[in-house]
Amino acid sequence: MSNAQQPSKPPVDKPERAYHDLSDTNVVEYLIRSDANHLQEDPDIEENIVYRVTPGSQITNNQLIACSRHFSSYYGVWSEFASPALGMSPNTLKGHSLPQGANNILITALNMNEAGRQIAHCFVSEWAHENGRIWWITQLVVLPSYRNQRRATKMLKALVLHYDIGKRTNLRDFVGVLSPHPYTLSAVLRVFARGIESLPSKTDWEKTPAQYPYAPLQGSHYAPIMKSSPVEYVRNATPCPDTLTAKTNLYLNHTETDLALQRIVFAINKQVRQPWQWLFSDLAEGFEYLCVLDFQYDPEYKMRPQFGDEAQVFLSEIPLEESVTRSLVKLAQSPVDYAGINKYLISALACCNDGTMRLHQKHNSKTDEVSDKKVLEARDLIGKHCLVIRQTMNAKRIPENLRPTFDRGQYPLPDHLLTWKDLRIYAQDSFEDDETLSARLVILQTIHFKELLDESERLRKDPAEDSGEEEEEQDQENVRKERSSPQRTLVVDDTTSPETVNPVAETPTLAPVSDAMCNLKECRPAVPPQGRASGSMPKRSNIPLRVDSDRAPKSNSPTPSPRLFFPSGSSREAFRSSIPVRQLPRNSGNALSREKWSGSL
Repeated sequence: MSNAQQPSKPPVDKPERAYHDLSDTNVVEYLIRSDANHLQEDPDIEENIVYRVTPGSQITNNQLIACSRHFSSYYGVWSEFASPALGMSPNTLKGHSLPQGANNILITALNMNEAGRQIAHCFVSEWAHENGRIWWITQLVVLPSYRNQRRATKMLKALVLHYDIGKRTNLRDFVGVLSPHPYTLSAVLRVFARGIESLPSKTDWEKTPAQYPYAPLQGSHYAPIMKSSPVEYVRNATPCPDTLTAKTNLYLNHTETDLALQRIVFAINKQVRQPWQWLFSDLAEGFEYLCVLDFQYDPEYKMRPQFGDEAQVFLSEIPLEESVTRSLVKLAQSPVDYAGINKYLISALACCNDGTMRLHQKHNSKTDEVSDKKVLEARDLIGKHCLVIRQTMNAKRIPENLRPTFDRGQYPLPDHLLTWKDLRIYAQDSFEDDETLSARLVILQTIHFKELLDESERLRKDPAEDSGEEEEEQDQENVRKERSSPQRTLVVDDTTSPETVNPVAETPTLAPVSDAMCNLKECRPAVPPQGRASGSMPKRSNIPLRVDSDRAPKSNSPTPSPRLFFPSGSSREAFRSSIPVRQLPRNSGNALSREKWSGSL
């Protein structure tokens, strides 16, 4: 450590071919820019943020003072169990993050528009262990006004750009972190794995951990690493069995971290069909999440959201530009009769004087027996996994056959209410006098949880069954398109006015009106709408419109707009209502207006 830092090299946009050695004392700055999205460009460009990598011998006292102040003020809110004097002075920080016997590194994010003001920092310690290297992130802090902009991710990316971490074939590199913040884990997993969305659900990981190469290591693997650490608090941490947590006696208020965890779990469960449970378990007082990764550098990995192979991702939730998904699923009718179960619960549940619910088991039909069996299974699950069910199922889509159950007279359940969380809020406001409503919702939600778990387990054991169903659906879709493709035939005749155009003599027999309406609705522009994957609808280029321009005599007269022909006896009003205004066919640059189109029919 020195009081006067060496002048850093000019920022570089791309790393040099030769990576820096750990013994190198040069201070290097990096410009790390992300591609602009549809709303804004990378905020690092506007604020002129650079990422500086400083070896331990070049860290100055001023940097330690700034880092200790940021940690004490912004790392978190201390809990009621913490010491009143808890904080971190520069000397304490030096002993904590710059231990003897390790190669220590400081990565800082600097706002060059404000004279290089430090807005974030990250300490990393490296040491040798057996035939490998350990890179432990001892502290990572981002100022509140600069969060949620991938600053932590970019600091870790600067570490990968600067050193040969994960790039040597004769050494294994492990990356570890202890932190109470789920967002810290998200940044680490984004750079050194495949992102937090690629993690399996906790139950799946516990069954077959070897199946997930990008998941954190289990206790038998990371325990020797922690015991060899020159970082005192890592070496003295006590891992909790069967969880990815460790007791470090860091007492923080969990309000902020719990909110971050809820957002992560909700966001992932909204996008995948199967219940996704937080892999790192619950965080007790004085504990931190523990994550150790076996890292190998992959130049093809672009640090974009990417779900795991086993994840079934809803097609409408993942933007094409931001995600690569392995299995896309469509909404299907549930085999469970949720409406019948809800009807059974209305008659079977009774409110007791003490406010609890009692189930009167009256079986008036075979349906009641099936409903009662599922309700009893749900009761057992609620007793074991009540919190997990609430966390994972709030974001899940409610079954389609349950929606009519919550209609209010002639007013159906609004279309924008899709999830269990939406339904609970709506139902509690709309059916205030229903004493059994809350209990019914919990039971129905748990039955849905059990259905999704069973489906996930079935697909995990026999993935070919799911692929076979997808292929069968695709074959049926192709046959239907072939039968109805003549419905999109357009005929242009220069010698005839738009009102007297006749169809081609040898036009094949057209599909029924209902099928044709479906085909017209599927005829969309080739460019997918924003926020949807390209597989959500067929491309227009795959089913081109046929124009009979070769039969028309050559003439200098203007070409009339084409007209769509319908089968005799079909309802033109039905066709007219199914054609959007902005998607009318074009010819010679002249598009039909809405009035002209309606008048020609």
